[in-house]
Amino acid sequence: MQSLIDGSSTDQLPTDSFTCWIMGSGGLSTVDLSINPADSMSAAPGSEETVIQGFAGNDIIVGGPGDEILFGSGSDTFAGLQDSLGGKAYGKTISDFTMGQDVLDISDVLQGYFGDGSDLISGGFLSFENIRSNVDGTTTFTLCIDQDGHAGSSYSRMSMVEMTVIGLNLGSNQEDHATEILMQMLNNNELKF
Repeated sequence: MQSLIDGSSTDQLPTDSFTCWIMGSGGLSTVDLSINPADSMSAAPGSEETVIQGFAGNDIIVGGPGDEILFGSGSDTFAGLQDSLGGKAYGKTISDFTMGQDVLDISDVLQGYFGDGSDLISGGFLSFENIRSNVDGTTTFTLCIDQDGHAGSSYSRMSMVEMTVIGLNLGSNQEDHATEILMQMLNNNELKF
């Protein structure tokens, strides 16, 4: 068991599970965590990408400042994509986003956006590029973002994350695919902004 209060450590951190005590404004809280460093984070051979894997439960998988491959198991929320904008060799990759189950949280990237999501493409905030169907039935695309859309000039469009999605239903007209992806994610409450 590991005890953490105000950043101080009282004993050696085990490799499988521990309980944290966190002092906040509401008092002392506990959080049980399970960690397997060998499975959770590893470098892909010959690359600078880090693999971050969620567990069987419902996880919040937060990317860090480097190039990463993120995947989970269960109903997961993928977040922390702000650091994937600019200056990365590979960027972020979400390898198993499941429709009807997972959530993509881009609220750290679209700070100050107050719409209902329906104008994310037409307003120039999001674009879905390189959309392709895979032989296993999944769909892969690159999600690009312009943090202030067409109306602003402080930011330009940048690649944010490449996603492989399970359970996406696209029609035969490729020109409609970006809107179909956005609308399915909005209708399923799978896009948090």
